[in-house]
Order: sequence, then structure tokens, then C-alpha cells
Amino acid sequence: MKWELIEKSGSVERSWNFARHYLNDNQDTLDVISMNLPVNSFETFEFHVESSIMFRDLIFTVRPITAWAVSNRVIDFNELHLDEQEVSLLGTREKLQVQLQTCINRVNAGEKKDYVKENLPLMTATKYSIKIDLRTLLSFLYTLQLHSPKYFDIVYNNLIKYKELSEILDIDNFNKFRKADMYQKLSLNSDEMKLAKEGKSLSMGSMHLVSGTSSANIMAQFIRQHGSIIKNGLWNLFVGTPDKLMNSDSTIIIPVLGYIEDSAFRNLLSTRTCYFAQMDKAGPTSWDCILSGFLKNISPEKFLELLPCHGDCNKCKIRNEMIPRVDGRDSNTPCPILIENPMTISKRIEEYNSNSSVMDMWKSLMYNNLIRYNNGNELNIQYLKLLRDKNDN
Repeated sequence: MKWELIEKSGSVERSWNFARHYLNDNQDTLDVISMNLPVNSFETFEFHVESSIMFRDLIFTVRPITAWAVSNRVIDFNELHLDEQEVSLLGTREKLQVQLQTCINRVNAGEKKDYVKENLPLMTATKYSIKIDLRTLLSFLYTLQLHSPKYFDIVYNNLIKYKELSEILDIDNFNKFRKADMYQKLSLNSDEMKLAKEGKSLSMGSMHLVSGTSSANIMAQFIRQHGSIIKNGLWNLFVGTPDKLMNSDSTIIIPVLGYIEDSAFRNLLSTRTCYFAQMDKAGPTSWDCILSGFLKNISPEKFLELLPCHGDCNKCKIRNEMIPRVDGRDSNTPCPILIENPMTISKRIEEYNSNSSVMDMWKSLMYNNLIRYNNGNELNIQYLKLLRDKNDN
């Protein structure tokens, strides 16, 4: 595991003095930090981190945090490796290395990364950026100190070397500070675990209660894209049976429970019904496990409105992400709305044996002629040429 401090911004001292200027007591900054007040959140740190997939997904559940991960769609699988420091804690290295090499071989043999990545060991190293405020960082470290001392040591030793943090994280200072244990806020108790396994989803005014079970991969995506606190079983496993977690892959089933405000939930629905999303398979390994209950009674026309582009190829927000699918750098099928060719839906269903409720809605767009065919669309022309060239070869 590696943490690189990119930037520190804000100042607890400056913010405290601005709001408490009338005290004129030259309050020691460490004393202010020790009180665990909201003013601590004015000081933020941006890190580039390399860790296991498991630890990335764990820290991404923390709130508040801003996070952005390197996509497995663009990485070279041949460069993947295990996070040896984390594997040394509880992982079975030989077994995990065989599992990782199997995934690399599958991609080299032509399988799509979107599906092979589900079977990557959770101890596979990955890279990401996070921006976290001081108050949250101290509480996260404290939670690790209480519930996973070995992980605390790894993270702490990565951070203490930076002069911007060395005085704050001096162990004597750190142990004196008031800090919050995040575990109860992020993990599921027995009643919540039962509710999640029942998979009940309810609407209450402008709030939605979403519960269910999903793979670790989908759970992590859900939490990252939703933006607020979601209680999840990943923390239960991390604390209760870390050996099981560290020797698993991203298909391990995780209970999830959370309240989502209506506008945030609609934005989530819109983003994850986009053609770019991972939603082909019914069950816990795709977004279908979260979305299916909310798509049962929706018309094709309403589904089209729900999409980020609203069915207009000129309003695609991820055009640059789709171009590799048109020119052949990405073997997945391009969006039928963007290239104005509804037959890519049939091709995707055939290639992936798609059976999800989300793909059923995409089929309904095709069957109801809600996606036009345009043989003059430049991207369609380019994609059809790509298919012809493949057939010729």
C-alpha cells in the first residue's frame, strides 16, 4: 500500500481564528484539533493511493470523502499485481496469484474486461485519488486502530512521514484527540442485516429505503455514485472475518442498506441505466439487483426520459468514453442512441446473454421504434465498417 500526499489545503488554525477572533487567547491548534469540532474539516488532504481493491472499496464507503478510481476498462491486465503488503496480513498468496493470472489469461484470450474484473482477487492492487478532510481522516484512522490494528499500522506509517501530518499524527497527540468510531455508522447490525437480505425497497415521501444484497463490485459502485452514507456488510466482513474477505473476489455477496433522497436516487437511476453501465445480468453481480424493483412499472417512453441523454444522440455526456467502442479499442458495443443504430442492442444481448430488467427496457426501446436508425451518422458508418473489417478477417 502506498499513499502519496498531493496537496494540503485549508487551515484549522485560520478558520478557528476567523470565527473566534474575539477570544484573543492564541488557542493552540492541536488543542482545537483534539476537540473533534467541525472546524477540523476545513483542512483537507488530496492523496494518490495504491492499495488492494478491498481497501479501496472500504475507504470509499467513508463519508464525507471525494474519490475517483482508475477504471479497469483502461488498464493493461498484464500489469496487474497483488498488494503484497496487504496479502501478507491474511491472504493466501499462492491461491490469489493463480486466481489473478487466470483473469489475465482470460483477457488475453479475448474475454471482456467488464466481466473478468469481477473475478479479480480483492487483494489485487489498484490506484485511485481521494480528498478527505482532517476530521474524517482522524476518525477513519481511529476506526482502523480499534477494529483492525494491522491495517491501522499500514496506513498510519504511510501518513506519518509527511510533515503536514507528522505533528498531528504523533502517536501521543493522536491518542489524546477525541475521535469518532465509524464502525457502527457504516456496518450493519443484526436487524439491518436481516432487512437487507430480505431485499425490501420502500418510498417514504421524497426518501427511498433501498436494501438488498449485491456483489462487492456493485456495492462499491453504488456507494461511490450515490454520495451519502450507505450501511454495508463490507465492514462487518472486514472486522469479523477478514481472512474470508481477503481471499475472495468481487463477486462476494455484500448486504447493503441506505436511505436515498429522491433527486439523488433519480440521478443514480439515470446514470446506471445508461448504455455504458454494467447491467446485463440479473442478480447480485450487476446493477440490476438495485434497479430492477424500480423499473417494473415504467413505460418505454418514461425509460427514455430517465436516461442521461433523454434519447438524444447530441446530448450524450460520455461521448468520448464511447468512441473506443466505435473504433475497436473497446470490444463492447457502442450506444445505439449515440450512433443511431438500434441493432447494437440485439448484438449486446447476444454477446452477453443479457437477461436483466434494465436490458429488457432497452429492448423495449428497440421494439417500440424509439431509437431511430440513421445510416448517415458518422459514428454508425465507422462502427459498421469496423464490423465489416472484422468479418473479412
